[in-house]
Amino acid sequence: MQLLLLGASRNIGHHLARLLLSEPSSSNTTLTLLLRRDLPETDALFPHIATGRVKIVKGDALVRDDVERAWVEAGAKSCDAVVFTIGTPMDAPGFGIGLGGVTLPVANLCTLSLLNVLSVIASTPGADPKLIGLSSTGLGPEAHKRLPIAFRSLYGWLLKQAHDDKDGLEHLLHLASLHGPHPLPAPNPAPSDAILPLALLDSLLPQVKNPGNPFSLSRVTIVRPGWLTGNPSLLTTSTVPAYAAEEKLWKPKCISREEVARFLFEECLGFGEKALDWDGKAVDVARLSWF
Repeated sequence: MQLLLLGASRNIGHHLARLLLSEPSSSNTTLTLLLRRDLPETDALFPHIATGRVKIVKGDALVRDDVERAWVEAGAKSCDAVVFTIGTPMDAPGFGIGLGGVTLPVANLCTLSLLNVLSVIASTPGADPKLIGLSSTGLGPEAHKRLPIAFRSLYGWLLKQAHDDKDGLEHLLHLASLHGPHPLPAPNPAPSDAILPLALLDSLLPQVKNPGNPFSLSRVTIVRPGWLTGNPSLLTTSTVPAYAAEEKLWKPKCISREEVARFLFEECLGFGEKALDWDGKAVDVARLSWF
């Protein structure tokens, strides 16, 4: 099984890559990672480069040619799955928090990067990989009402710019699935032109408006984690799951990055005993407790 991972240099994507390389159920996988920097020799993934299970393509997802090189390295038409976990870490140059909430160095990083990914896939006749995109809980008025009260102001103010970008990402994922057998639910209101310029969309993904042969993927999933932390749930036992996963989870709280990676590995990619069919769905993943 050949997978293309975007955003796997750290956090959720990195945790997922480590699971794919260490668990017996995924021993037949080969991973291609698009990274902006060389992988350090101390990284847990580094030894797998020599065995051929990990392929590194140095580049930037904001550059279409770089994405295309990674796509080709992952097998292009024979690529089985693309997992998109790109985001902006808090220690990134240009990341800030001010009176207007979080400000990002590239306000539409996720949207533009995913647009490049879809453009490359759409340009490959017959390609139909499973596509999983990482978003967030609390997008849109209806989902915002389902948040715990303590989170509502934080999400509405602190994460507004980041969530505008996630709206753009979800809009693109919806377009990618629209003409397939499992279309995603209608997204929130269309993103602004500042997030997803229509001229750029028409230029990079003209297949969307092709009535004779519209671009479509048959297996697209949106994963919406709760407030991300670095700590696994303290309440997890053999009988109490670490998290809940539903299409419309009521009062989703925190979840660790490792738990999200485990969900992607077991349920979305199908390497766990409780693999579920999340194709064509936007699923909330979070703990129902605070710990």
